Amino acid sequence: MAPRAANLVVLGVIAAGFLVRAHVAGRSFLNPDEALHYIILNQSSAFLAYKVSLTNAHPPLIYLLLYFWRFLGSSELMLRFPSVLAGTAVCWIAYKWIAAGFRQGRRFNRSHPIRIFTCGDRSFRGGAILRPVAVL
Repeated sequence: MAPRAANLVVLGVIAAGFLVRAHVAGRSFLNPDEALHYIILNQSSAFLAYKVSLTNAHPPLIYLLLYFWRFLGSSELMLRFPSVLAGTAVCWIAYKWIAAGFRQGRRFNRSHPIRIFTCGDRSFRGGAILRPVAVL
């Protein structure tokens, strides 16, 4: 398969994975950990969100990102959307990384590993929750 055609196939698989992640992210209420993250970032200023985030084990940068992100919306889906985007972007990065590793003339179905990254059960769950790990 030509590289351009392979890229289009992989982009289609990743787009389908994005839609599934977005659906999973919007179908449930915040779990207790996610609610704690929301309480931490739901402060009157970015400085207060930073100060409160120091009481948690996760790095404060994710809370600052989510503090400003919540101005776009505060629904469960919107709060989880940075994780959805990051989980989707990781699939494309992994595909390009795998493709670069197999450019030495070896025959390899480059789209197979991306199906694992995009369609794996853990990928959907991990890329559809409000967790600092998913964005990092």
